Amino acid sequence: MKKNGNIRWPIHKLYKISKLDNLIIPFKALKINFRALSWVFVIVAISANTHVGAQTGGSHDKITPDTAHLKLNDSIARQKDAIDILAYWFHRQRSYEKDTTEKKAGKLFLSVLPGIGYADENGFSVVANVIGAFYTSEGKDANISSVSIAPNITQKNQFICPLVSDVWTKGNKLDFLSDLRYYIYPSVTYGLGGNTTLADADKINYQFIRFYQQVLKELAPDLVGGIGYNLDYHYDIKDNIGGTYEGGGITDFSRYDGGHINPTSSSSGLSVNLLYDTRRNLINPVGGGSYANIFLRQNLTALGSDANYETVLLDFRKYFRFPYNSHNVLAIWNFYWLTIGNNPPYLDLPSTSWDTYSSSCRGYPQDRYRGRNMLYLEAEYRMSLSRNGLFGAVVFSNLQAFSQEWPNNSINTLIPAVGAGFRFKINKLSNTNFCLDYGIGRDGGTVFLNLGELF
Repeated sequence: MKKNGNIRWPIHKLYKISKLDNLIIPFKALKINFRALSWVFVIVAISANTHVGAQTGGSHDKITPDTAHLKLNDSIARQKDAIDILAYWFHRQRSYEKDTTEKKAGKLFLSVLPGIGYADENGFSVVANVIGAFYTSEGKDANISSVSIAPNITQKNQFICPLVSDVWTKGNKLDFLSDLRYYIYPSVTYGLGGNTTLADADKINYQFIRFYQQVLKELAPDLVGGIGYNLDYHYDIKDNIGGTYEGGGITDFSRYDGGHINPTSSSSGLSVNLLYDTRRNLINPVGGGSYANIFLRQNLTALGSDANYETVLLDFRKYFRFPYNSHNVLAIWNFYWLTIGNNPPYLDLPSTSWDTYSSSCRGYPQDRYRGRNMLYLEAEYRMSLSRNGLFGAVVFSNLQAFSQEWPNNSINTLIPAVGAGFRFKINKLSNTNFCLDYGIGRDGGTVFLNLGELF
């Protein structure tokens, strides 16, 4: 989970910057009941973002905006973000050249979000969330590239460091997708299937290395395909309760591996990927975009995998502008995460919030559910609260489902969650929002904080 901090400004200065008199929805109308919010998080750090010239050193007084993600009739100067507030606070004038819808190659839009937060699976944590966004080519069809890193140290002796990137070459000819991670991760697993309870909690420890690299080539406009290599390696695996509950029952974690705990596990294999993507900004997709990804992975013992088995991921997303003449977006996300063949390692089975960006299943902590196969559906409505783009809000609902028990792989339980969230514009040039969401599931509520929309 990524956490964030905030800064307190005098209300009269914030009023002038955000133009609260232009709020589309009055703050008084936002009566979101954040149940148990007092123990959920503490935010104490400062949000900041910069616009950097990638080809020349030094700072820039003038900023050439990228406005392709905004309605053409809007002026970028009328939009507001965190740096506008800081500029006003420090009496700095932010000026712009004439608005243009062309992207500018060689410009880096950097968003930095240090903070302190809280989550059930992590306790209190200190995190530095950094996203760099840039274009490698110009023109209205150029895709934005992004690199994000979020090192995180938690109260529960966890160290989490994901580095995720999506880099397009000039003219959208090649797309390099990378997912690199290193975890020291004391955590909890609850067993297999969708009917587990909090009483099934099994505390485990492990260290984890992930190396995913995909190289995709343009096959047609907005369609790319290619190959990759994928490694998930867990080591120093330990079960704190020795594989059995206090009453003597064996845990699913131990039962899955024949009644004992293997100290290491590995899934290593080659992949084929076919991707159709009309979104121009992956950080905050606008209405009209579509995404479809077919991912096939063959794990092989010849490449160091514990078992020969296949992973299939079918991922579909669609973004509707609703109402059509607004910036509001209805986003739909549906994916199927399936395993075929021999038994995958337990820790590599599909699980809650273990998608690439750990952004699914809001309302539940990571690892809450696990099974051989996973189905997921989510809908989110994203709306503006202020005409200057500084404030926004979302409401969302999701369903997850898992194979009930091993070795029985039937799916017959739907696991729902609902929630709402607040948005604050961190960087209007890359359209990056700070996202604060609260989801309510079967077991209670969970807070999610992130830079950029979750899908």
